[in-house]
Amino acid sequence: MNFLLNKGGAGKSLSRARTAAEMSTLLIRHIELLRTYDMLIQSLGEGDAADRLREQQKDHRADIARLSEIILSSGGVPPREGLLLGGNDQSDLIKSVNSAERELRRDIEEQLEQKHQLRTVAMMEGLLANTERRIGFVQQMAHRYSVPVN
Repeated sequence: MNFLLNKGGAGKSLSRARTAAEMSTLLIRHIELLRTYDMLIQSLGEGDAADRLREQQKDHRADIARLSEIILSSGGVPPREGLLLGGNDQSDLIKSVNSAERELRRDIEEQLEQKHQLRTVAMMEGLLANTERRIGFVQQMAHRYSVPVN
């Protein structure tokens, strides 16, 4: 019987309540980024860069749905609000997005070090891949608009 309980990390993973709380933190970061992308798109107007940012938002929305599902299945209630990161101009918005995406990557990497259930780990690996892709795009955008980012 013990063998069966150890499959998939059962009995060794974080509690459902802790999983819901940790995933809620990641969800709030995604919501904040989504809103900041909205502001950046508005500042760009129409064009290729704005269209590509809209494509990046699809990742965010899919990630928000995945996180919400994990939170709900862990007995939590997904948060719906986050801070508005923003900035004064296009350059500030690009810097805000870059910084927030990097912080999100760090937070996901820290969560991957925790003892989450296998399905949560798999979902976070997808979040990390999406975040890495967005960071690459933001780096390209910063270069295109001559915005210094680290």
